[in-house]
Amino acid sequence: MASSVRRNTYVVGGMMPAPILPVSKVEMETSRTVRQNLMRLKVNRIALVQELKVENILPILREKGVLTSADKNKIVQGSTNQDKARILIDILPTKKKETDWYRHFRDALLGPNGGTEVKKRYHLLVEFLDNTFIQRPASTKVKISGVDNNVDSLAFPKYELLPEISDSSKIVAIDDDKSSTQNSESEKSRRNKSPDVLVLNSYSQSDGEENGGTEREINDNTSEIGSKVSGSANIDKNNKEAMTLVKGHLHQWVPNPENFTSKIIMPEELLSKLEKSSSFEDKEQLNYEKKILAKLQNVEMITVLKKQDKLPAGFELCMCEAMVEILGEPQFYYSYVKYSKSVESLTRDLIESYSTVLKTINSSQNKEATDQTIIHGFQLCDFFLELSFFHEAEKVISLLADFLTVDSNIDTWMARYKAYVKLTEVRNRNYNFQGAEQAYFWSVQMTWPIQLMSFGKDLIEEGGLLVQMSHYLLEQGSLTSGYGWAKRALQEFSPNNHVGIVNALCNGVMAFCSKLQIKKAGEMSIQAVIQAKSYFGKSHPLYLKALLHMCHFTSEFIQEDVTLQIAEMTLDVALGMYGCPCLQVAYAHRAVSKALMVLHKFDSDDYYNHSMEAVRIVRGIFPTQHPILYAFLHTFASALQWKALNGPKEVHDSTLHWAEVEAKQALIISKSCYGDISLRTAQIYSLLGQIYSKMTRLDEAEVNLKQCVIDMKLCQSPTSHYYLLSLATLGTFYKILHRHQEAVILLKEAVSNVETYGVYQRWIHVCYEHLAACYKSINDLESYHQTQQQLQIWLENNPNETGMIKIGVLDSLTQPYHQFLETFDLWGTKMKKVKHQLTDVITNADLNNSKI
Repeated sequence: MASSVRRNTYVVGGMMPAPILPVSKVEMETSRTVRQNLMRLKVNRIALVQELKVENILPILREKGVLTSADKNKIVQGSTNQDKARILIDILPTKKKETDWYRHFRDALLGPNGGTEVKKRYHLLVEFLDNTFIQRPASTKVKISGVDNNVDSLAFPKYELLPEISDSSKIVAIDDDKSSTQNSESEKSRRNKSPDVLVLNSYSQSDGEENGGTEREINDNTSEIGSKVSGSANIDKNNKEAMTLVKGHLHQWVPNPENFTSKIIMPEELLSKLEKSSSFEDKEQLNYEKKILAKLQNVEMITVLKKQDKLPAGFELCMCEAMVEILGEPQFYYSYVKYSKSVESLTRDLIESYSTVLKTINSSQNKEATDQTIIHGFQLCDFFLELSFFHEAEKVISLLADFLTVDSNIDTWMARYKAYVKLTEVRNRNYNFQGAEQAYFWSVQMTWPIQLMSFGKDLIEEGGLLVQMSHYLLEQGSLTSGYGWAKRALQEFSPNNHVGIVNALCNGVMAFCSKLQIKKAGEMSIQAVIQAKSYFGKSHPLYLKALLHMCHFTSEFIQEDVTLQIAEMTLDVALGMYGCPCLQVAYAHRAVSKALMVLHKFDSDDYYNHSMEAVRIVRGIFPTQHPILYAFLHTFASALQWKALNGPKEVHDSTLHWAEVEAKQALIISKSCYGDISLRTAQIYSLLGQIYSKMTRLDEAEVNLKQCVIDMKLCQSPTSHYYLLSLATLGTFYKILHRHQEAVILLKEAVSNVETYGVYQRWIHVCYEHLAACYKSINDLESYHQTQQQLQIWLENNPNETGMIKIGVLDSLTQPYHQFLETFDLWGTKMKKVKHQLTDVITNADLNNSKI
């Protein structure tokens, strides 16, 4: 039978018999043709995505009425040729059969807009499409054969059917290439080990990208295709054993695990809430959650089959279709966070499987498989990152980087560069800053050979690397350098890279806040939220990330009700998206707690409850000494300090002691992560000093506040607002102790060097008032009046205005990113244009010289 299948022919078999319904022969033939066309797109998806340029066929499909103008606009929004082709292939199966979309698509490929080379390549694509046949189920061969005999003409030639699974002596493998005969001995050996398994296909035809639309269309339109490890199905009436179709590099029917019961279940609270609800949105959400759960249970079942040695030789868990379906939809990764505890048990198997794939692949001999494996590695890394599995994400991307280093060639240089950039991001998020610095240098080294190639400079988009370096520098306390990298990163992203743009804007908020560029930081926080909402919607991790950065800005500089409104909205979004205790929800709880403390809303314990909930969640996810706990412990200790001041007197001392314990734990973490002399460590010394002052342990309070000033002076510039704030805090402490001479020195330096760029800051106002009071206490009336005059001038230049951030502005329509940059950073935009003009001049000069 294998010899009767033509080269470049893919046979997709194993289809379960559909229920026999009273339909006409014409309807049956039409329905089968539709399913065949759908499967042609699915099977040949990789080739179509890689080879197709939509510009060559879009006008034809528009003219034939297959695509609408809205379809065209959606397609051209793709950032690369592959993205555009992928969107087109996802749209086509959604068209009604009256459009005859497949015939027009095939005709467009036969007559594309392009030269001879384009037509040659597209004719090859048509050959692949035409040579893809759908194997009919054995249980319906008589019925279908009868129909076929009455049809005047058949679109496809018939081939001999596969033997029944129950007859192990007739089991065969269908290969699509004559070269497969070289492996016949290994195939025989494998069949002898698995006599009850039928090999359906020796190649995976998924491109590993976002193919959710095509998958759903196929599943909705055919009940004959076997389950993708979603359950059991009877092969025929005589075979009572439950079987499962496992799809990957090898597609096989295998027996289900004995006594298998999935350990992955939907959270009871979520399930009960959705089932009891009568709203349409909740019913849709329930169906969506069930699909997500089924996909994860598929992977779980395959893992069990692997442990029971029921999978075929060469089958890899990370490349199976069940896992590819999950990884192919990155916009839905957040939906799996609620199952992170269950997924955690699968991570080791997935990493080992991916390592095995990398060891067996040869990029020089199989470029297509190599490209797919590289894409798969990036997807698996992003999946782990969304689930806060930082160590696992680093293992995956490190394996990929090592593979690309060992098997380095010009085709893999860009992938290697991107792997190093991703490694920098992973280590930054895991607070492994020393490792992030090393990965950054590896990324820079990879840019050198790439830029030496023709048009190499155009291939590299440095924005992602600049964002990561800026983040690293800001965390290390190098605020000026981090601010500079952040400004440059804003100019380096293409208008279609919306993910990079939102990340750059969020990082820019942190950088501009650190330099007290308050108005600019506010504009960026608004733009980040609007961009994320416009391009990704409100149920997307990037939208939540943008909101969290806006919360940071408002809690630092906006003491208005909108600060709390935005924080509560952020928490609602986080709970709605994740619906479980996770890192993202913890950050949202922390944001609400900070907002309540900034506004001094101490009439209830909400500020304390939110900060405690945030710490509880994070401690349940990460080890007790993980650096990510630092920020949560700092907020929690601050909340405990306020609780002691506003709570019952009988718990005053014990609450402050609790705050001391949490702050000291944060100090230990800070020293281990950032070092003994660093911005973060100094901030904890300041917090400890304030706690001790409220405990009337004044000597210890002074020691810690002075240590904060010393460390700030060593690691920050003289004009850093963090350093000046530490001076103001110690100066205020001395004023309270009536040590006015010492207070004057510190407060005067603080108000003399601070720059707020026209925005009112409460702590600076208080510094002026305390300085004036100290002068008056020591009878220096001349300095007292001068300070009062300086305060009036400062208030005129920095008026206490409200309404910088309004909740309604977040629903504004987005403007093109390049237009935002032109108004936001006019100088940077002009310099970028000049740079491009100079590059063009130099390039043209080089071309002219070469001609001469």
